[in-house]
Amino acid sequence: MDADNLVITLKKSLAKLSRTERRRAVELVGDVVRAAMFDDAAGDGYEVERCPRCGSVAIVKKGKSRNGDRRYLCRGRGRTFSGSTGRVLGTSRLPRETWMAYAECFALMLPLRECAGRCGVCLKTAWTMRHRLIECLKAYSPDFRVGRGGACELDQTYLPESFKGNHSKGSFTLPRKARHRGKQVRRRGLSREQICVMTGVSDSERHLLRGLGARRGLAQARGGGPPRPYRRGRGRRHGQGGRICRRAARPEGCLA
Repeated sequence: MDADNLVITLKKSLAKLSRTERRRAVELVGDVVRAAMFDDAAGDGYEVERCPRCGSVAIVKKGKSRNGDRRYLCRGRGRTFSGSTGRVLGTSRLPRETWMAYAECFALMLPLRECAGRCGVCLKTAWTMRHRLIECLKAYSPDFRVGRGGACELDQTYLPESFKGNHSKGSFTLPRKARHRGKQVRRRGLSREQICVMTGVSDSERHLLRGLGARRGLAQARGGGPPRPYRRGRGRRHGQGGRICRRAARPEGCLA
């Protein structure tokens, strides 16, 4: 059966259902489509070439898991692993369609409660899923480096310092007076209430996003010069002969 016949058959089948059954069928079909999309992406872009723990290329096939995933044996460590080891689904018991649905919510920048409602998980699980996606994005993002003859642009933006969350069950003490919903920071312009975030982009379209903190960001903004973390990593991120383009610090300045 080709794709066109499948769509025609699906439309005819949905027309025979009641409104409640049709809504439920659409949800189930969406789960199947998300799972298929995940399998296609994993099969095309996640070919196992080395051990995710030690990086050894001396690996051999070692059967399959209960869910059908291929397992491998690292001859260096003598441990088995699969293609999902060290990735989003490495230790997760949630189905793949749930992760695909959450990835859609993450891309749309939806709040946690709406993400939890769409994916059918609790608020705490939605929070954990968000941080796991962020960790994976950080781990698999290319390093920001500028070689000889290359150029990069650096800028900074400032965000209000936030301690959002429920701290009633912990020993956390707010270091300043609480700001209620809708209230802005007390001081205008650059101050210790603002968190400096350094942004950068190279001519090879690699991006840099690094939080500097309140005091360090304020000192760098007043003193001028490249941000301190970039100067520390000049040998790693910026090679000899590379050019840095930068403008004066402004509270609203942000490089996309």
